[in-house]
Amino acid sequence: ERLSDEFDVTCVQNPLMGTEFETLPFAEPQLYGRAQGQARSLRVLVLGAGVSGIEAARVAAGRGHRVEVWEKADRAGGQMHMAVAAPDKKEVAAVWSYRWEEIEELRVPVHMGIEVDAQRIREFAPDLVIVATGSRPKPSPVDLAGIDSAIKVFQARDALLAPDSVRPQSRVTIIGGGTVGLETADLLVARGCAVTVIEIGGAIGEGISRSNRSEVIDRLRKGGARMLVNTRILKAAGDTLELAAAAGDASTHQLGDCLVIAVGAQPNIDVVALLQKCAVPYVLVGDCAKPGDFMSCLRDGWMVGLAIDNYAARASSTSAGNDAMVR
Repeated sequence: ERLSDEFDVTCVQNPLMGTEFETLPFAEPQLYGRAQGQARSLRVLVLGAGVSGIEAARVAAGRGHRVEVWEKADRAGGQMHMAVAAPDKKEVAAVWSYRWEEIEELRVPVHMGIEVDAQRIREFAPDLVIVATGSRPKPSPVDLAGIDSAIKVFQARDALLAPDSVRPQSRVTIIGGGTVGLETADLLVARGCAVTVIEIGGAIGEGISRSNRSEVIDRLRKGGARMLVNTRILKAAGDTLELAAAAGDASTHQLGDCLVIAVGAQPNIDVVALLQKCAVPYVLVGDCAKPGDFMSCLRDGWMVGLAIDNYAARASSTSAGNDAMVR
């Protein structure tokens, strides 16, 4: 599919594909150990045990660095749990399970429920902090203060992680028809819900691969979902939304039982101010650098994990190494 569109060949499971580093020692460094002449081993702290953080930890530990992972939540995986919730996404689970098994094999300590503070950072004394704290959902683009209190309002992530919070046969409105909005619609239609997706752009499901997108849209159509494109929300009041199409035509939409917000994500970089206060070098990876998908998050984590050797060499040759890798 990507070749027919004249794009480079990529693989979500192998972020090296299509790069000059596509060799086994770079892909699976734990099989080879530290190379002769390799830079000194660094003490690396990874904040966040999602896909990006665990991939960075896997590569860094595999290349001989001393890595520890801290996670604020009570379980690892980050948005992985949301990603596999939608129909026909179970095969994606291997992206996570393989990396988690490698982290366990490498005996990288992963601590859950950690609230990061200055004292903990200073006591750990990292040579480098990899920030992999992910993203958070963007708020609703329209003021919802005036809608009926009986209408349940969810972020799409919450609906995916806890689909039982939306009763089967509910009437659901989803604001946002991107990847997350469409996958949420797919899940809720499978639960018998009557779903309407409202998208301000000109297409539904942008960002989903062409074959997967057509399959999801086909299921939604067969399930009776309404998909409105080029549609702006002017106002939310009571149990209705006032809509305007691109042509200027106005209409009213009944909200139903639930309103789901799926308008994208924004980086979660709350911890950066603390790291700056502690004067420790850090680098952002994955969604906290720029919200993306599995492909971008894995490649980002892998590239940072691999780049630590270069950072270690530079830090060894200068006393001003603190800012060498900050981005």
